[in-house]
Amino acid sequence: MNVSERLALVVSEGLASLNDLQTLYDSEDFEMLLEMALIRRWNR
Repeated sequence: MNVSERLALVVSEGLASLNDLQTLYDSEDFEMLLEMALIRRWNR
C-alpha cells in the first residue's frame, strides 16, 4: 500500500494510527494532527 508522506508523518510521530485516520478522524482533524507533527519535527 502506498501512503502519502503527510500520512506517514502523522503516524510516525505517534499522533494516530492509519486505522484511526481512516475511521475516526475527518480531514480537519488530520490537518490539525499534521500541523502538530510538523511543529514537533521543527522543535527537535
